[in-house]
Formats: sequence, C-alpha cells, structure tokens
Amino acid sequence: MQQQTFIIVDPKDFDASKLVIDDAKTEKFKINGVPLQMSKSAVSYLVEGKKLDLYFRAPSQSCFGFNFVHDIGISEDERTADNAKGLQVCYPLTSLKTVQSPTEEEQALIDMLKSIWDLTVEKIKGELELEEEDRHIPDVAYNSALAVSVNKNPNWKKAVKPIYDYPTPQGSKEKDTSKPPRTYVKLLSQGEGLKMRILTRVYGPGDVPVNAKKYIDVPGEIQPCFTIPHIYYGAHGTTPCGASVTIKLAEANFSPRRGGNLPTSRLLGSNTTPVEEDEDSAESGPSTGFELATKNPSLSLQQSLNKTKPPKKDLTLAKKKTPPVIEDEMEVEEEKPAPKKKTKKIITKPVSPSSDMEETEPIEPKTTILKKKPTTKPAAKVIKPKAKPKTPPKSEEEEVNSDTE
Repeated sequence: MQQQTFIIVDPKDFDASKLVIDDAKTEKFKINGVPLQMSKSAVSYLVEGKKLDLYFRAPSQSCFGFNFVHDIGISEDERTADNAKGLQVCYPLTSLKTVQSPTEEEQALIDMLKSIWDLTVEKIKGELELEEEDRHIPDVAYNSALAVSVNKNPNWKKAVKPIYDYPTPQGSKEKDTSKPPRTYVKLLSQGEGLKMRILTRVYGPGDVPVNAKKYIDVPGEIQPCFTIPHIYYGAHGTTPCGASVTIKLAEANFSPRRGGNLPTSRLLGSNTTPVEEDEDSAESGPSTGFELATKNPSLSLQQSLNKTKPPKKDLTLAKKKTPPVIEDEMEVEEEKPAPKKKTKKIITKPVSPSSDMEETEPIEPKTTILKKKPTTKPAAKVIKPKAKPKTPPKSEEEEVNSDTE
C-alpha cells in the first residue's frame, strides 16, 4: 500500500496548530554561470504525527484567465510569450456581490490564509531573537524584519508580503475596499519562454484536460485547488518585504465565459428548419464549391468542389468515332477544301461539257470514300471533281496529233 504524502483540507476544517513551518534552508545554484542562492522553509500539515503536503480547495470565482509572468526588469512593451518565466492567475477571494458580506466558504478561506500569514510572521520574529550564527534566514529577510520590529506600531506587512490584498486604483495610494481582495497565484511550470511546460492540471468544459495557455486573458469561472509548498526568504522587487508565503495552483476547473456574462452551454435547442433552395439556383446550380457549400451546409467544401467539377470525357468512345459519311456532292462543296495530295500528272484529252455530263451520270464517286478505313487523324474533307472517262495514257505522238487537231 502506497504511503499517503499529502492531504486536502477544507478551509472550514483548517487547524492552524497543525501547520508546520520548518527552519529555513539555503540552496546554492548557478544560472548562466552566475552563482545564486535561495532560502526557504518547507510547509506541511501534521496528521497523526506525519508531515503531509498541504492542499486546499477554494470556492469558484470569476477571473480574467491566466497571464504570463515576467521579470521586473522587462518593460510592458517588451513582454511577450518568448521571454515569459511562468503563468499566474489573479484569484479574487469574494465576488463583487459578496465583498462586504462574504459567504461561509469565502470567509473560511480568508481566515485560513490570514492564520498562515500570522504563523509566518511569528516564525520571522523568532529568528530575530537568535544570534547571528544561529539564524536560518538570509540577511535580506532579517534586516527587513528588524526594521519593522523597532517601530512602536510595527506594520509586519512591510516585512512579510501579504497573501492577499485589496486592489490599488491607478494614480492612487489608497486601497479600494469596494472591490474583492485578491491573490496572485503562480502555476506549476518548468522552463521559460517557448520551452515552458505547464505542470498544473487544468480541465476545461466536458472535463477535458487543456493547456493553461489556451486561456490566456480569457474571462471565465475558475474552481481552484491550491498548495503551499514553502515560505520564501529574499528580495521582493521594489517592496521592503523579505519574506512571503508561496502559493501554487495545483489543479483547476476552468469554464470560459462567452460575451459578457453569457453561460457557456447552448441556450436554445437545435435549429430544425429545413434548408430550401431558390428556384433559380435549383435550375442553374451554384457556380462554385463555396456557393454550393453555402446552399448545403452539410457538405464539406471539398465535396462541394467535387460536385462542381465538369464530367470527364470518355476518350475511349472518342477514339472509336468514324469520319462523317458524305451524302452528296453539294454538301461536300460547301465544306473547306482539304490540302492537295501529290499525285502523278495525267494528261487527258479535253471533252465537251455535254458529253462529260452524259458519261459521268451513272458514276458514284462516294463509294470509294465509304470503303476507306478510319484513322486516328481527323479525315480530310475533299471536294472531288466530277468523274471523267478514264482513258489510257497517250504516247508522245498521240499528244502531238491531238494538239494539231
């Protein structure tokens, strides 16, 4: 049986006496050859004498989706996905309607986070009482806490960063308590920029796992499960704080919100009106695949394009076609003459028109065309001259005599 290593606590059942904050430990490492160090105290929840990782669920609230986290030194104009170092979500602890009177669940979460912050402050105070060689926190955290402690009315929010706070309007130094208090929670991730891998599990509508990057700056409803792995000691940008409670988003259900406050589910049933075509379009048909797809949405664009393609010609049948049969000489004379073929020159005696008609009347010159075999090349249309009586070739002497006559 696998040993349990974590516990999910309902904020209403949270017991501050079971929260354990270990002494700070410093880790030394290098980034791009630059030596760095990080000091932090592990946080756990005591159950039957065993230290377990602490997880807790929070109420569903509206948010503006996830957004990238960048180093402070990068200006707003230069911040892109390429130089991002993580993702975070701005989680409001109440809704706009319950700011002044939080629900039972919301108030339980607020009380739980406040008690964890109080325990962190007490841990810092204990470090101030130790000698330098016995201290566990770095000088940055120690000096910040010492500067606050010497005041008559110490404001420990300047030594330990608050887990949540009210927003500050632009151009003002006063907190706007009419808006919900909120906390910025980072997602679990590895790497930076385009190589960043999001480890936090996010489930979209239909309980489908999605990458949190899909909901960058997308308004919606979030139901989170948080974890508190450690307390961080070190510099906090431009603030004087030297310590903070680290909260991570372990898992979340996210439902994107459509246009304002519209729900994500379909509001109406299916549109069952049949699709009708105009008489003109039914006769002529769409000229393009896009028009056909518009007329019939059930068809894909590719199917529509296939329907508009002209039918392929049957090349086999085209090859089998024979040249048209010439019915009479009048039809032949109306056609364009074909190119002349080279033949042997035969000199014949001229005859009178009357005798020519009498002798050629029974002759049918078209019979020779019908007997010709069809070829692949188109047949030439020939204007055949009227048939003349065949005479044997004459000798040179006969040709001379006929000329003298």
